[in-house]
Amino acid sequence: MSLQTRFKKPITTPCTVPFTGPRMMPPKAAAAYINVSIDVMYEMIHVRKIPYIQKGTGKRAVYSIDRCDLDIWIEKNKTGINIAA
Repeated sequence: MSLQTRFKKPITTPCTVPFTGPRMMPPKAAAAYINVSIDVMYEMIHVRKIPYIQKGTGKRAVYSIDRCDLDIWIEKNKTGINIAA
């Protein structure tokens, strides 16, 4: 077993957090969901740090972001101490 496999943090199943809102969100709602500014969210979209669906092109582009992908992004980017129960 490689070191990367041994120490890789397992990703939890997406959408484990109950949420009553829509699954697909515009960037403004997605930014609020992960507590970043709208500018940071658009930067994440443009550098492809987060999956998205694009409708249209250029200035008329409309983006939709899946809440489950945001949950996965949160899990991947957590830092700190893991406390075993």
